[in-house]
Amino acid sequence: MSNTRITGHGSEESIKEEITRLYIEEGESFQQIGFCFNVSAFAIRKRAKKYGIQSRRFGGYKRTAKIRRIASDKCRARLANPELHPRFMKLDEKVICDLYQQGYSLKRISQQFKVDPSVITLRLEKNGIHRRPSISLPSPNGDERFLQRLLLEKKIPYKFVGNGEVWIGSHCPDFINVNGQKKIIELLGRAFHDPDYKYKIGKIRLSAIADNIVFHYHLFGFKTLIIWDDELSDPSKVIKKIRGFEEL
Repeated sequence: MSNTRITGHGSEESIKEEITRLYIEEGESFQQIGFCFNVSAFAIRKRAKKYGIQSRRFGGYKRTAKIRRIASDKCRARLANPELHPRFMKLDEKVICDLYQQGYSLKRISQQFKVDPSVITLRLEKNGIHRRPSISLPSPNGDERFLQRLLLEKKIPYKFVGNGEVWIGSHCPDFINVNGQKKIIELLGRAFHDPDYKYKIGKIRLSAIADNIVFHYHLFGFKTLIIWDDELSDPSKVIKKIRGFEEL
C-alpha cells in the first residue's frame, strides 16, 4: 500500500490511542496496524515516532503463526464489523450501492460519507457488489480540452469526467451535466465510432458504435448528445448543437 494519510478514523487523539494500544498492548506490527488503517507500514512507523512510541527492535516480539493469524483476523474484524466502528453504523448502504452502480467512484462516495474508501468497498462486498476493475484513463486529450474550454467560456453546465471519475454501467462518459439534469455529451472520433466512416480504423466494436453508446446511457435514464471530432472545426455550430440539446 502506498497510501500515507490516515482518514476516516476519528480524531488525532483517537488515532494515537489506537496505534499505541495495538502496538504496545497487543504487540501488532506496523504492517498489521497499517492494514487496519488502510495505509502503509511506513505511515504507521512515522506516526509512532511522532507520538513518541518507542519502536521494538527487530525480532523483539516473537509470535507463533497462530498468534499472527489471530492478530490479522482481529484487524480484518475491525474493518468488517460495523459494531466495532460506531460512526460507520450511520452509513446508508442502499445509497452507497445506488451511487456506485450509477458510476460514482469509491473515492467520491467515501468523500461524501467522510470515511475511508476501504469502508465503502466492504459495504459493497457485503451487498454482493464487486469492485469495478481499476483502469487508468488518460487526462483529456486535445479535442476534449478544446470542448472543455468552449463549455466554460459559454457557461454551459457540463463537467469533464472522462478520466474515470464517473461510470455509468460499463461506460465512462466524457462530459456530464452538473445542473441536475441526466444529460451526457460524448465527444467521439469518427474513425473509432462511426461504422459508416470511409476511413475507419479496423473493425469497430459493437459497444463502441455511437448509436449503441446512446442506447447504453438511455438504459440508465440519461439523454446523450454525440459531438464528432470533425465538428470542432466550427465552434459556433457545436455551441448551437449543445444549446438545442439543452432545450430538450
